[in-house]
Amino acid sequence: KIKLINYGYKDNHITITNNTNGKKLEIEGVNNQEIIYIDCAIGSVVNSNNENRFDTLYNYDFISLENGNNNISLSGSCAIEFICEFPIIL
Repeated sequence: KIKLINYGYKDNHITITNNTNGKKLEIEGVNNQEIIYIDCAIGSVVNSNNENRFDTLYNYDFISLENGNNNISLSGSCAIEFICEFPIIL
């Protein structure tokens, strides 16, 4: 799960890229200071008022993490926080 806070204007284009596997999540149309929660596992995008914000997705694609290290890059004016970790069982 990803928590994203938009610090740009409504036309701010935000891209979260996992450089390890090339997956991209692109978002635009998020209001300034709006908080968005993205659940890549179930494909949901809601804001802090629990309103559906799926329409903010630019490419309807979700990022995924690989086992081990992941190199994540961000473009756009926002803060991002990964709010869920997945344990690895050996």
